[in-house]
Amino acid sequence: MIEFGSKNMHIHLFNRKNWNLKTITEKMVDVDKKKLLNLYMKSSISFMQRLKLSMHPIMKLLVV
Repeated sequence: MIEFGSKNMHIHLFNRKNWNLKTITEKMVDVDKKKLLNLYMKSSISFMQRLKLSMHPIMKLLVV
């Protein structure tokens, strides 16, 4: 399992074909917002996935 807060933080979490928004957001709960935003911006998820993820309430918490 990939831990967001660890050195093993990896973009692969977003690259999985069977990615699950609920699973991702559950893992985001204890993450530093800037690290999460960085990961989100650098990830290679598709436009539609990025749009769906950005619509999720937890992403609104990232707006500085």
